[in-house]
Amino acid sequence: MEIQLQVSKTLSGDSKEFEPLVLRYQKPIFKYLYGIGVPHLVIEDVAQDIFLLAFSKLETFDSSKSQFSTWLFSIARHQAINHFRKKKLKSFFGFNNEALEVEKTENLLFNQLQNEDQRKLVFRYLQKLPAEYRSCFSLYFYNDLSLDQISIIENCSLGTVKSRLHRAKSELKSLLPQEAL
Repeated sequence: MEIQLQVSKTLSGDSKEFEPLVLRYQKPIFKYLYGIGVPHLVIEDVAQDIFLLAFSKLETFDSSKSQFSTWLFSIARHQAINHFRKKKLKSFFGFNNEALEVEKTENLLFNQLQNEDQRKLVFRYLQKLPAEYRSCFSLYFYNDLSLDQISIIENCSLGTVKSRLHRAKSELKSLLPQEAL
């Protein structure tokens, strides 16, 4: 109810009520973007675009249709896709200086892994998976979203989400060296 109240107050003109929503969801959005392969150096910019778009489209949020987090992650998914499209276009025209960026992996939250080297290794192999697998994997393991929420965000069936998660885990197992497991 607290979120709905903040949304209502924001829509009534009290824009300061949106700030607690940003603070509440900033870290999960960062984790999601990181998990799907948005470069570390642009995560803040993409996240800012997500929250600005959410603020401008807040009147479209309908609590009877979805939770606020599901609505917000749907926006995040679309903005991430836009980022990757722009990146491809820049690369095609020779403007890609993101290749010089160094990926940082200190925020990877994969609790089953024992040390930093294993986390870095899993992140590196995770980036080799198809985008739809990375997205489902990130939403489920890094952001603890339910399969139902992920199916709404990904705009696919529950069975498809389960299949993507299973395939992501299977492919990661096959890609990772045995000593990393």
